[in-house]
Amino acid sequence: MVIAALHRLNFLPCLMMLLLRWLPFTFVVFSTATSLDDCGIMNCYANYEDGLCDNVAEFRSCLSRVAKECTHNIRYRSIVSRLNQLNCSEATSTETRTPNPAMETCIWPSGEPEQDWRQCSLYGDTHLRTFAGELQTCRAIGARPLVDNAHLAVQVTNSPFGNKATVLSKVTVVIRAHGGCAVEKIYEADIKDNPLPMVFADGATVAGKGVHLTALSPNRVELLLKHAGARLLIRRQGDFLSVALRLSSTLPGEQSLQL
Repeated sequence: MVIAALHRLNFLPCLMMLLLRWLPFTFVVFSTATSLDDCGIMNCYANYEDGLCDNVAEFRSCLSRVAKECTHNIRYRSIVSRLNQLNCSEATSTETRTPNPAMETCIWPSGEPEQDWRQCSLYGDTHLRTFAGELQTCRAIGARPLVDNAHLAVQVTNSPFGNKATVLSKVTVVIRAHGGCAVEKIYEADIKDNPLPMVFADGATVAGKGVHLTALSPNRVELLLKHAGARLLIRRQGDFLSVALRLSSTLPGEQSLQL
């Protein structure tokens, strides 16, 4: 009996150590799983299949309910944009929007020389040069949209650095579907990536014949959307990222910067 009691006493500390090691792991797994849908947008998909017009009115209603929480969620913004492009009658239509059957050249038709395109850039701590040429300092921490139009959305994330500074730590690009020129893809670059990724978030290396993803060096990646008159350069510079975006001045529907 004395030996059994000693065994039980030795067992309790071991059990406590196992629990202490297991609980943080459980918390990380749970918090990671829940953070994938932290604004509740995936609940809207219960009765809706992406790309179809069935139940579109119900789907829009659900999106409106989570709009406040999902304002800065780039997936939410992409879903809303894609939904607006569907040729639906809000209620019972089951037709899907079809691309124009005409031959697509996947070249922006303005004829404007690329050297005349407008440019904005975000770099350093954290400096923004707008399309209008104004220089601003943006030290707000978190994710914000840099640009959002019918062809692409660019979201940037600022993180604290040192006592007072902030740096650009992540760039997320959503390429929107456009006929045969582009399929919807997401590209993500993080300051922790070395080298910068040469694939999209789903592992694909292509996103349509109008989209070119090119590694200029291990720390420089270029995204060219020929059909959209857009060129994006992402660079890793020491402890921060920088991004430069060039757009044709004739590109319609561009939303103003929201940093």
